[in-house]
Amino acid sequence: MDLSFPSLLAAARHTVTDPRNAARTVMSLNLPLPVALMALLLTSVLSAIMAHVSFALLPASAQAGFENMMASPLRTAVVQVMVAFAGAFAAQTLGRWRGGHGTMPQTVALLAWLQFVMLILQVVQIAAEIVLPPFAFVLAYVSVGLFLWLLVHFVMELHGFRSAAATTFGILGTMVLLGFFTALLIAPFMPNPAGM
Repeated sequence: MDLSFPSLLAAARHTVTDPRNAARTVMSLNLPLPVALMALLLTSVLSAIMAHVSFALLPASAQAGFENMMASPLRTAVVQVMVAFAGAFAAQTLGRWRGGHGTMPQTVALLAWLQFVMLILQVVQIAAEIVLPPFAFVLAYVSVGLFLWLLVHFVMELHGFRSAAATTFGILGTMVLLGFFTALLIAPFMPNPAGM
């Protein structure tokens, strides 16, 4: 596999236009689980760093209310890694429970690649915040839609699911549950607002 930056960008563009085929390509690499986990860890940490860079570029009015949440890059990275690993476990476990056939190394590799594609969009969004701030606001919504679009097709290809609607609802329900439990886990470590 060609790991040059132009080739990776071309692969990312292909992923957006044909996610099922891109998923098959990633799975065909047969990455060992430790390698896939390292890739997911790296992309998760980079995503957390990009989130802090993006937040720092926002005007003070847009930052209001999120200062505590974004106070520590290390904490953001830890949460990002926890969510990524929990997502991989959920995608694998629940997918197999529903009759899927994907393996854990394949699941982790797909999520690592998904994070990489989203990292590219984060870089574009940061550039837009500098050059054309209103466009960055639009990109934020585009990134959410693209993330869900890719995740649904990746999970369908991973587990051999046929229904995009059922897969989408399953993913959304899992994300709500993961978000709830993640909030419970990190709540004790969040700083209290002044005066509370």
